[in-house]
Amino acid sequence: MAEELSSLLNQGLTVNTNENHSNTHVHPRLDEYKSRSIKSGDQSNRRNECLNRQKNRRFDAQNYARKLAEGDINDEDMVEIDSHDISESKDVDGKGKKKKHHPYKNQLMLSEWVIDPPLGLEKDWLMVVCPVGKRLLLVANKGHTTAYTKSGHALNKFPSLLPGGSFKTWKKSSSSSFTILDCIYDEINRTYWMLDLISYKGTSMYESETDFRFFWLNTKLLEENPNISTYSPVNPYKFIPCSYVPCLNNDIVNALTDMTSYQVDGVLFYHRLAHYHPGRTPLVGWLKPYMIPDILNIPMPLSIMESAPVEFNREILKDANEKLQNTLSDKSFNNPKSPQKNNNKMETVENNPDSKLTSTVEGDLLSTMESDSVNTVTIKVSEDMDT
Repeated sequence: MAEELSSLLNQGLTVNTNENHSNTHVHPRLDEYKSRSIKSGDQSNRRNECLNRQKNRRFDAQNYARKLAEGDINDEDMVEIDSHDISESKDVDGKGKKKKHHPYKNQLMLSEWVIDPPLGLEKDWLMVVCPVGKRLLLVANKGHTTAYTKSGHALNKFPSLLPGGSFKTWKKSSSSSFTILDCIYDEINRTYWMLDLISYKGTSMYESETDFRFFWLNTKLLEENPNISTYSPVNPYKFIPCSYVPCLNNDIVNALTDMTSYQVDGVLFYHRLAHYHPGRTPLVGWLKPYMIPDILNIPMPLSIMESAPVEFNREILKDANEKLQNTLSDKSFNNPKSPQKNNNKMETVENNPDSKLTSTVEGDLLSTMESDSVNTVTIKVSEDMDT
């Protein structure tokens, strides 16, 4: 045996040149690894990841709500709540100096376009019908009610019968009693449509599930404050909760075909277990009613489908979602089926998001889509309905 081994060594060593054994050759299973990495970023998986993260997330929700009501939120608080979904790249001015922090900026929970039909849609999700309007954060505290834009600027200040919203209601309750709402302001009907409940009578709802927040919004808040839905000198605007239904086919169709006092902008889909978390989340999805048949495979009445102003597909929505990430505003598209020809020139329609209340699609960033015709139509939609 020793002689055979010595003989082999004397013959010299040879290197196998087979490409499958080369250290420079791409491993045959590398593509599988890459594909798994890419797949982990899709919407369905991100929903599960988001649910797992909120189970492990720990922060002082009560203290955060109090500081928000007082306008004392700072950068450290935003880090504590892990609100990294919104880019802060614009918080530095041209001279490199940090801009003044807006305590009410980035405090709304923002949605994504629904691309992947949610698993367990009928059991685990709720649908909210949203009117056309401006998305606002409403804070009722110390005898005043103030509406803030997504960028944190005060848009309106007035009295209301919400707990803490006027001196009348503030004196009757504890000095720490305040209310924070996620609302859509309907200028035509002078109504604040209450989308979500963030804090009620000083109690934080950040770590409460959607089911509980919606229940309190539609029962406890209205039962204890019945006059908030009517006009009065101490309540110059109506406060009405947005209607919501379980995601059953018939309930969805009925909710969108019932007569309403407002123009429907779109629908939001909330996961029942989602906590209220500032920033963008896949646990809240947004669709236009005419998109529901293609995305969720739920038939819609002809009246809804005939009103569809744009052509779309999943790839377009996927691209829109990618551009939505790390932004405060929402990206959308508005590509008419038959754009008017204008000597092949681009048409641009712009709105001022903080000064004019207008109908919206989903945000205020430019979106360009190629249509079947030669022309490309670009429309800048306002940030009113961030959804």
